[in-house]
Amino acid sequence: MFYYENHMGGWYSTDHELSYKETYCEECGDSDFLLGEYESDEDFAKNSSYYDYCSENPTPEEKYQCYLDELKENDKKAKQIEKNANREGIPTKRIDINKYNLTPKNICKLEVNRKLINKENGFWYNNVIKAWCLSCSVGIDEYPVCDNYEYWLGIYDKPNKDKSAKIELTFSCWGGMGTWKFDKFFNFKEIENQDEYGIQYKFIEKMNELIEKGVFIIKWSKH
Repeated sequence: MFYYENHMGGWYSTDHELSYKETYCEECGDSDFLLGEYESDEDFAKNSSYYDYCSENPTPEEKYQCYLDELKENDKKAKQIEKNANREGIPTKRIDINKYNLTPKNICKLEVNRKLINKENGFWYNNVIKAWCLSCSVGIDEYPVCDNYEYWLGIYDKPNKDKSAKIELTFSCWGGMGTWKFDKFFNFKEIENQDEYGIQYKFIEKMNELIEKGVFIIKWSKH
């Protein structure tokens, strides 16, 4: 059920999410506000949105108890999500598969066969920045955990001034809230958890594949 605060006061629920047009009031220009999705009225009454928007004169004790209950529920959910997290394809034993001696810095100097930059090889096109992109994430990207790691590589349509391919590479962490910088892949003295290892493994695994297909061309010796 979807629960809404009525802009005129009170609340109501529906069995489907309403569109903006359905919640908008033409008479006053205000609209109803989605409070969340809950299993029942009883579940709705246990959360802070109910006390903030719908309960008449809640006591501070009621609001604080609701806050404590939500913390416990989120902690239980986080543990269950982590238990069910998918680590498929990431070895539990850390190994270095960087056979072409790639680094975040020299990757941006690779030559590119633009004829092979396509969806069949795993790229997707970003119309806003005009670039073909590669991306992947590992870890948990679900509330209340949201601590996944991601790589993003972009090959821009417009080349550098020397006509070489303009390539950018970034690694993000904490669900996209921060960037993660390092000089060398698989430096196990710096890798602190399985997901930090996993995103490097996934990226290098993909780059190995694309180099062997001729998508990227190395200008330096791999030895």
